[in-house]
Amino acid sequence: MAFSSDIQSILEALNEKSGGTLRKENDLGMLLETIADKLDHDLLNRIIFAGKSLWKIAETIRRAGGSNDSTDNLEKELMRHIEDLRSYIYQVMKDSNGNPPSKFTTTYLETTQGCIRNLIDMSHDLAILKDLQG
Repeated sequence: MAFSSDIQSILEALNEKSGGTLRKENDLGMLLETIADKLDHDLLNRIIFAGKSLWKIAETIRRAGGSNDSTDNLEKELMRHIEDLRSYIYQVMKDSNGNPPSKFTTTYLETTQGCIRNLIDMSHDLAILKDLQG
């Protein structure tokens, strides 16, 4: 998918800020392009915030290692943020019939470990976008 010059500029700035470590650049571009077409700034802010929150929790769990009472609570919170981000992605990407593109369904919207990992990867990129927002 070709992105508008605005979205391309955002992706380039994110790539620069991340040192070239974006994980889901094309999918993020598609998401941003679709939000821009819908002119839904509120949903954009909710997605960015959910992504940043999800990334921070995932990183905290990763650093803590192992399972204990505190990580059990964090994992519950992680799943809540995963569901929030999944819901927001669905809201953005669904068509007039309520069906998102199959790529987004199989990559982000199913309840599989792979989709959870992909959502965490997307949250990494969204966290960088949030940092760029200031």
